[in-house]
Parts: sequence; C-alpha cells; structure tokens
Amino acid sequence: MSRAQFRALVASFFAGLVGSGAILLFINSMMIGPVTKEFGWGRGSFGLVLMLGVVANAVGVVITGRLADRYGIRRIVIPGILFYAAALASMSLATASTYVFLYTIVGLSACTQGPQLYAKVISAWFTGSRALALAIVAVGAGLGATIWPQYVAMIDEHYGWRGGWVGLGIAVVVVALPVCVLFLREPKIQSNSALERTRAENELRGLTSDRVLRTRSFWLITIAQCLSTIAFSGIIANSVLLFTERGVDLGIARGFLAAVGLGGIIGRLLSGALLDRFNTPRISILFFAAPLVALFIVGGTNNGSLLILAAAIFGLGLGSETEIAGYFFSRYFGLRAYAATYSMSFALFALGAGFGPVLVGKLFDASGNYVVAISVLQVLAAVSVVLMALLGPFVYDVMVREAAPASGVSGVVQGS
Repeated sequence: MSRAQFRALVASFFAGLVGSGAILLFINSMMIGPVTKEFGWGRGSFGLVLMLGVVANAVGVVITGRLADRYGIRRIVIPGILFYAAALASMSLATASTYVFLYTIVGLSACTQGPQLYAKVISAWFTGSRALALAIVAVGAGLGATIWPQYVAMIDEHYGWRGGWVGLGIAVVVVALPVCVLFLREPKIQSNSALERTRAENELRGLTSDRVLRTRSFWLITIAQCLSTIAFSGIIANSVLLFTERGVDLGIARGFLAAVGLGGIIGRLLSGALLDRFNTPRISILFFAAPLVALFIVGGTNNGSLLILAAAIFGLGLGSETEIAGYFFSRYFGLRAYAATYSMSFALFALGAGFGPVLVGKLFDASGNYVVAISVLQVLAAVSVVLMALLGPFVYDVMVREAAPASGVSGVVQGS
C-alpha cells in the first residue's frame, strides 16, 4: 500500500466514523422516546419526520454525486462536513413546530457525508484489494454505530436529548474535518505498465449514467438494497422501545445497538475479504440473508442473550451491504459515472432507511404491537436475498482484463 492510498483510507475511515450511516440511523432510536414524549407525538408521526429528512437526503445525494464526478470529491466533502455539523447541532434548538424543518436540513446536509462519495475515492485508489479497502472504510461506520449511541447516552444524562445533538455536531468537526483537509485526494492515472495504465483508464471511463440505468444489474442491486434497508431501519429505529415494552432491560436494549455496530465491523471485513478472494457476487447472498435470520430471532424471543446474538447477525448484513454495493458498482459499471450512479442507488437506499421507521411506526399504531411489522420486514428481507441471487458474474472487471491489451473500452461496454 502506497502512502497516498493509506492517506485516502485514513481520511475515508474517519469520515465514515461520523457519517450519516453511523449517526442518523442509530441515534434516532434513542431520540424517539424523549422527543415523542416532549412533543406529544405518536411513533408514526416521528417516523414521518425521519422520512422527510430522508427525502431531502435522497435529492441531495443525487445532486452531490453528479457534482463530485464533475468537480471532484474535496470540493463537496470539506464544506459539507461543516454544513452537516452545524445542522446536527441546530437540532438542539428544535421545538414541536420547527423539529421537522431542522431535521429536513439535517437530512440534506448528510448527503455530503454518505458512503457513496468516499467509495469513489477508494475505488479509484484500489484495484486488487478494492473490496477489502472499501470494507475497512465501512468499518468506520460500524465503529461509529457502536460509539455514538453510548456517547449520546452519557450526554443525555446531564444535558438531555438536545445536548446530544450538540455533542454530535462537535464530534463531526473534530473527527472528520482535519483528516479530510490533510489527506483526502483523488488519484491521477499513472502507471509504468501499459496494460495497467490501459486498465485504469478503462475503469475510469466505464459506462455513462444512462447506460448504467439501463442495465439489469443496477436495478437488482438497488432494489435489493432498498428492501433490505427498510427491514434494517424499521427494527433499529424502534429497537429500544420494541424491547423495553416487551420487558427487556433497558441496558440490553441499548446493548442491541452496540452489538449491531460490532457485528457490522465483522461483516464489513469478512465480506470484503471474501469478495477479493472469490470475486463472485454470490458472496453477497450470505450477508443479505443475515437480517432475515435476525428478524426471526427478534420475532420469537425476549431472551437478552439471543437478542444480542440477533443484533450481531443483523450487523453482519447492515455492515456489509453498502460496502458490497459500492464494490459491485465499480465492478459492473466502472468509475466514469461512479459517484452519480451510485448516488442514485444510494438515494433509494436512503428512502428505504426513511420508510422503514414510518412503516413499523404506522403498523404499531394500528395494531398496538410489533408482530405484524416484524412479519412484513421478514418478507422484504427474503425478497432482497432472491434479487441478489439473480445477479450475474462480475463481467466488467473480467472484460477489462481481457480487452485492455487489444481493444480498450469496447469489451467493457459490451459487458454491461
């Protein structure tokens, strides 16, 4: 690993540690109780607030993806860190009438700190160990998912939920800004080998956005990821109330979130290592099946030990799915329009993350329990596994190797 690759890895790792996936999905499960109590909202109403933030995020993700492909990652990420931190801290000022607006701004600001931008940087720097490099970066989000709920819980004891938002804003600036300013760079194409140079150029060309959107693989990956995310977010956003209302100790309920984060670290590293070793999309089936197994455990027991086990299994899937998608996009479509196309897919991922809590909240409000909601999430998770099983082989990277010496990009385009 070169020094430049190491720097890109470090910057992306620490940015992911305080990224949107590490903070928003997990922290809102802790905010739902005190916020709904203070404002007199139902859980479905709180879910709708989250959904509005997600819609703003989805729109912003598509725009920033295209801007990043055109102007470069640094010009988007560095000012975006400050915007994101300020938006998080501003939640401390929320009232019942302004919470929706302020959280929508949080969602919009988070589009600059999603994995789709850092995945492009890593995919550009790494080829042979790309999946593992993406996994290491994604570990930052898993670690953040473990750290920030405990961090906010400590602040909440002294300053309430509003202090938690301020603490998160401060953490974003301290953790992400210095390393991104110093280390975040995209590479220029340089190689002493004509074959490697041609291969790199081919990958950076890749498919245009329009071509990617017409491929079957794009929609299989995107829809599978969206459905799986609905299942993830629906459980995680409601996990503390789900378990405590079933008589589970509050410490175990909070430990569930920490176990998800730790499982995510294992899932990211394991999926990255397996993809680099075996180079087949079939690996993804194992990790998309993990939340389905976890949902059956969650739906069938109140035992604390089994729930922690379910959380770790959840983490295996949650931890790997964004890293898997990022890797798949580089292997199926190249890097020419990577940020733009991955951002489109990630926008639907984000919408799924917002819809999950709304769906579960509404089903709870209608039935008075989580039984129906868990059954629905099990079906969605099962469909996502089937969709991933329908993916073909990694045509793009194979065609690059075969076509590069003779015909350049033509074989890549045909392999879409």
